[in-house]
Amino acid sequence: MTMTQTSQQSVMPNSWYSTNELRNINKQDLINKPTMKPKKNPIHMDYVDRIEDVFDKFGFVLKNYSGKGGHNNVYQNDNFVLRITKLSLNQEDESKFDENKHLDIGEKYYDEKIFLKAVKKDLCPNIYFLGNLEAKGVVYRYMIMEKYTYTLKAFIQFRQHKTLLEKSNYYEDEEAIYKDISDQIIVLLEKTIQNNIVYYDLTPNNIVMRLTEEGRLQVKLIDWDADLCREEPWLRDSENRDLMNKTVLYLSIMLLDYFMFVYLKRQIFKHEYSIRYRDDMWECLKELLMDFDSNLFAYMLVNYFFKELNASLYEKDNFEELQHEKRVKITTTGYLTMVDKLW
Repeated sequence: MTMTQTSQQSVMPNSWYSTNELRNINKQDLINKPTMKPKKNPIHMDYVDRIEDVFDKFGFVLKNYSGKGGHNNVYQNDNFVLRITKLSLNQEDESKFDENKHLDIGEKYYDEKIFLKAVKKDLCPNIYFLGNLEAKGVVYRYMIMEKYTYTLKAFIQFRQHKTLLEKSNYYEDEEAIYKDISDQIIVLLEKTIQNNIVYYDLTPNNIVMRLTEEGRLQVKLIDWDADLCREEPWLRDSENRDLMNKTVLYLSIMLLDYFMFVYLKRQIFKHEYSIRYRDDMWECLKELLMDFDSNLFAYMLVNYFFKELNASLYEKDNFEELQHEKRVKITTTGYLTMVDKLW
């Protein structure tokens, strides 16, 4: 037990072994004022909350488990989302660090920097608390976020537009609903790109929505982990920043629309392509798709659509090791296939 934990316990009831920061949170205040500034404990073994106290504070039970994301185990109830990292803090000396088991503290701080920047710019649901969670003697990092009602994937799959038209007078028809969703996504992406961030993993699972009091859908982006949401120097330093911004936006909405076209049999950006595309984008597009070292667009294209590109599973899993000419061929095929299907 650390000195910090000892001093905390001396002023707490015997049943409380978590941090003062968690103890002092008022759940109802968060529900009533969701835009309160996020509270945060350092990523450190001196500041640890028991999983029982976290569950009790925010009203989670085991049946709220909603599955695994790329980096987290996720629980959701009516008001909150709890994200617990799959990797844990290394509780031994640095020589025992295992990248397959342990969090890289520097990378995690950068993750949280990107997340908090997204909250500040109103790009993602509010974050209430960042802390360290102990479960069965192992310590993980956790995040408490504001709950949104649907992912875009679930909204499309379960045809929630029909239910929405019955409940709300805000939209005239199905087309108006999806036009509003696509318009809001474009605004979120424009703001993201203006802040020098490229959101690579733009799929319907990472887009969430809820209904406002006036009956309109409010759209946000989630999952801002820094491996696939990057502050890109080439975007900030581009000689023609406006053109590069527009090209990144165009390519991003194409990848999202192609994902929906392939896996959900739905397009929501078809009306945007002729508006967004410009002939002088071609050089920027080639740079984004063929510069395999500086960005991830080609990797996302191959990762999600290798079957549509007639690439093999081996080529998908080992794309980085393929000869440059082979990568160019696969990526070119991918882009032309998208254009052919979507336009």
